[in-house]
Amino acid sequence: MTIEPYGDGATILMSTQIPTDLDENLRWRIGEALELDIRDMRMQWRLRDNGWCLDVEQTGFVGTDETIAVATLDTLCDVMVGVVSNGALPTSDSSKQWHSAGASTPSSVLPAVPLALEPPPRPDVVAARLHRIAMWSAENGFSAPLEPNPTTVARKLDEAGAGCAGYYILEFVDGQCYIGESIDLPERLRQHRARYQDIQQVRIRPDSAATGSLLGKRHLRLHEKSLIHSAQAAGLLARNINEMATMLGVSKYLDELVSAEEQRLWLDAPDIVNTTDTAMRRSFPSERMVRTAVNYQQFRHRDDGDQITRIIGHYLNRCVPYPVRTEHHCWALSCLTSPGKSFGRLSCLTIAMTEALVIYQDRGMNRLGFDAASFLEEDAHHVQALPRRAA
Repeated sequence: MTIEPYGDGATILMSTQIPTDLDENLRWRIGEALELDIRDMRMQWRLRDNGWCLDVEQTGFVGTDETIAVATLDTLCDVMVGVVSNGALPTSDSSKQWHSAGASTPSSVLPAVPLALEPPPRPDVVAARLHRIAMWSAENGFSAPLEPNPTTVARKLDEAGAGCAGYYILEFVDGQCYIGESIDLPERLRQHRARYQDIQQVRIRPDSAATGSLLGKRHLRLHEKSLIHSAQAAGLLARNINEMATMLGVSKYLDELVSAEEQRLWLDAPDIVNTTDTAMRRSFPSERMVRTAVNYQQFRHRDDGDQITRIIGHYLNRCVPYPVRTEHHCWALSCLTSPGKSFGRLSCLTIAMTEALVIYQDRGMNRLGFDAASFLEEDAHHVQALPRRAA
């Protein structure tokens, strides 16, 4: 995109060129989805009454003779979003995996390639994985391996004299692992033993700073997050769900709702595939809808209700696989979790029991805030802040 201000200072011309190396098939698919002939674009803005206004007659697609085929700004934005979201990542980066042995870690979790199900690994593969876990654990201050029972862990904590709070890493017989935190490590291990039957050993790292602190749990979660990221960068095969670039195992519902081929197509072009999905939205029992009707009606009467709805719609279309099919099974949306309040959460999108997008009203401030893929308020990433009455 190039921006050219005119000498009078009252006109700005914005020109957007389609990349010359853009895949023609991708260009055709974007054009088909939007029912447009994708070409270079131009937007002209003029200063009027101390504000910038779009010159609609000079905004649209540029022809070979430099004539303008008029198009709305929303249409041009849809084209740019389609091209950027589907063509910005180079193919070489997309081949990298956080979990693969020896592969470099991508700068973003987005191009991580999902792992295919594997047969039982050979003994030498398991040995290499366990060695990698041992090296990473030592570098990050974990203990030597312990028998995976609460009594042994409690005895080790007593010897350390640092309380029961801290971090742990479970090691499984196939060389995979699980990293977690708890204010009571022996009790947490007892819970894991009830779920996992293939725990081989456990390593722990006490954290005295979290013991007896009112903010101990938040402190532990923040450090757990950094440990999970570090483990992925080191190539460990972790069974965690939160903070993972790629999760292991079979999805509980997704594979039943969306075929493997459809999942592959979605990964290639998420928003286009979602837009062209012909599935019908499922209906819900009336008694279930009644329970949330009051919250929803209060939300709809907010000045910014339509704006928030558009934002959530864009997020679902670009970030959630086949949202019409997967609603309720894989994701859920709530609104006004505290109805009647003038601040706090306005909407929360949860994916696989993880808060992926939270929209809230700042206390005492006339603006919206956004937390994306964050479950800790003090660690929230403010993606954007917009006026309540923004168009």
